[in-house]
Amino acid sequence: MTAIVSKVGGERWKQDAMWLPTVDRCPQDEPTTPMATTEMANTTMAMTTEAMTTEAMTTEATTMMTTTPKPVVGHYDLKDMNGTFCIMSQFNATLRVNYTKHDNETALVTIMVPLMAEVSGMCPMNMSSQMMSQLKLSFKNGTRTLTADFEEVNGTAVLTGISFLFVYDEEFVNASMMGQNETIGNSMLNLALSKATDAYRCDSGDMVMITSRLDLMTVDFIVQAFNVMNDTYGPENRCAGDMTTQAPQTTETTHMMNHTTEMTTTTTTMTTTTTTMMPTTTTDTPTDNHFKINGTDGVVCLVADMGVRFSINYLNTDDKNMTALIDLPSVNQTAGGVTGMCENDTNSLTIDFLKTWQLRLFFGKDSGSFALENVTLVYDTSDPIFEKPKNMGMHNTTGTNLGLLKGTIGNSFLCKKNVDAMLDTATMTFTYVQVQAFSTEKTDTFADADDCDTETSEIVPIVVGCALGALVLIVLIAYLIGRKRAKRGYQSV
Repeated sequence: MTAIVSKVGGERWKQDAMWLPTVDRCPQDEPTTPMATTEMANTTMAMTTEAMTTEAMTTEATTMMTTTPKPVVGHYDLKDMNGTFCIMSQFNATLRVNYTKHDNETALVTIMVPLMAEVSGMCPMNMSSQMMSQLKLSFKNGTRTLTADFEEVNGTAVLTGISFLFVYDEEFVNASMMGQNETIGNSMLNLALSKATDAYRCDSGDMVMITSRLDLMTVDFIVQAFNVMNDTYGPENRCAGDMTTQAPQTTETTHMMNHTTEMTTTTTTMTTTTTTMMPTTTTDTPTDNHFKINGTDGVVCLVADMGVRFSINYLNTDDKNMTALIDLPSVNQTAGGVTGMCENDTNSLTIDFLKTWQLRLFFGKDSGSFALENVTLVYDTSDPIFEKPKNMGMHNTTGTNLGLLKGTIGNSFLCKKNVDAMLDTATMTFTYVQVQAFSTEKTDTFADADDCDTETSEIVPIVVGCALGALVLIVLIAYLIGRKRAKRGYQSV
């Protein structure tokens, strides 16, 4: 068995004129000479005079369209030994790396993946009874390499891991490891992209939190890691952010002109959409699951009890907005369906359920407290709870910078009422939750709880105190006014 490695890099980008180093102007773009300006003015005056002497009204209708420039994308395609594309991709990508400086403070550096990155990797091949492929992008004279690993799982293309190899150079200002190499990565991402015969596409943008120190942001992203035919992409499976939930507004601008007036009329066509609720697979109260994530030395860094309900929005084949409801079922942690990560700045919980579904929770800490920052839900619209979905298959939906379930480090957070986490195309509702992140204990029992009801009740004493203060102030003012009037009465006598 021989791995096929190709070294194509940037062949297709050369075909796009926007990346040419110099640009020859067309004749219409050359500076206008005074003679040309005079001729244009004379022509315009003649046309205006002719129009003014015409009694008939001339009507012209023009549709105005405004376009937003799209980010420049690189084409990163891998070829086999026969010169045929085996992996195709194009995107605009940015990496963010968190590193440590000499003073032990942390800093963040942003790195753009260049359009001319050298492409290598491994074409799809059967390894250990599993189809796998790999795409590598090397740049900055080989000192930086971004690697993406793919796997075909039950007919689905899955992004299993991402890693970034780099050298600490001048861009990492005051880095404590200046001149040294480091690789940051995660081999257990398991992000479902598309059917193995299709391409995954996300124009709206993806943000992948690889580790607590590395994330990847992509825009106008297309990739097909398996079954590339005739050097072209297969049918596209869109990301959740690209799934349209409302028909676009169509704006048409009409200009009506005659010899004396100019009038502009704008007509806007609105399309009203309705949302249909699907039959659900929910109960009155979702099952309360107990989870724990073990760190090193027997420490249980993350403990959680929670009941969760998902409301997922999607389009059916009639382009109607639909909502599917489903509860997180009872999960057997000992059966391998629960994994996680214990790091200094991030605790995570990953839950596999319903064969192909996955829920990932990321907790961060700041100033002595922890909070739920990011959530990713991987779901399958082939499930019977989705009625005639327009985009059948695997999808991802995320919520970032949430700041929910906030508790003091050393304590747990408790809430017995609903807490909603808003994702791109879904709402995740905690119907009950008690969680403790960044714990240093060796048991999965909760410490004292920061209760969400207690946070609300603290407002009551403040309101009562303000009301009493206002009452005292009113009584004092009334007393002073009454006393002043009494003195005036004595003087008159």
